[in-house]
This record gives sequence, structure tokens and C-alpha cells, in this order.
Amino acid sequence: MSLFDQDNFKWRETFFVMFRSTHRPELAKVLLELDKLGRYEVQDHVADEDGKLVSMTVLAPDDFSALDISYISGADVIDESNSLLEELVADGVTPEEREKIDNAATFDARFDVMHFQQIVEEDGDEEGMDLFDPSALLKVLERLCKLTEGISVDPQSGTLL
Repeated sequence: MSLFDQDNFKWRETFFVMFRSTHRPELAKVLLELDKLGRYEVQDHVADEDGKLVSMTVLAPDDFSALDISYISGADVIDESNSLLEELVADGVTPEEREKIDNAATFDARFDVMHFQQIVEEDGDEEGMDLFDPSALLKVLERLCKLTEGISVDPQSGTLL
């Protein structure tokens, strides 16, 4: 079940983890990496017939946030990735970022990581922004990049993380 369907979560942003489809991780390895972090609850995880991650929901109750993660691949991903990478280069990048972008030219898959804020009512403040912590997003992106040998990108701002 997507967090979009739940009234107590509000979508905030989407990040991409871009990688070669040959480096798509097994669900069991992703679960193991997330378990090492502690603090997170994984729900609705789905693997394909080869045991590779298709989708999952990661709840971070202490951070008042959650993530919906979905695998996407194919020609559309390649086209979108190339356009995004061209934008990154046009905006100016460091030599280290340039190397990552050059390596990303062969990426044909990605995880869409949708970040949600848990909505809590606290003294009339329905947003509860002071409770919302993005650290779960950053930690999960880091682990997915490690497992896929990929890069994480904020497509809204056009930046590498």
C-alpha cells in the first residue's frame, strides 16, 4: 500500500537512486542493510522472481517520516537519466561530481524514493514540522547507493547527494 493512500502521511519530495540494472540488489540484502541501521520498520516489501527488490515502504517513527521505494528500468529511465545528467553538468559540478556523472551515463535503472512526513496533531499544529527529521531519507539513500554502486539525485533541485 502506498503512503499516498494514507491520511496521516504527506508527500514531501522524491529522490532517485540511479544505477545499472545489473547491480539491482536482492530484497534480502536491502532488508539486512536497513536492519543494521535499526530504528526502521519495513512493510509491504516485494521482490521479483529472482529475489530482487521491486518495492517497499520504510517507516521511521522516531523521525516522523517514511519512504516509499519503487524500482523502475528501461528506455524511459535512460532518457530521463541522460536529460537529468545533462542538467547537472550544465549547472556546474565539481571534478568529483563530474566523475560520478560520467559513470552514470550507463545507468539504466533507478529507485524512486518518495519521502513522506508523518502528520501529527500537536496543539493545533497539524503539520508538526518541528518533529519531522530527514535523516532516515539520507541514511536509506546512502545504503541504496552502496548496494547498487549508484548515485542519489534530487531531481527537483538537480543536485547530487
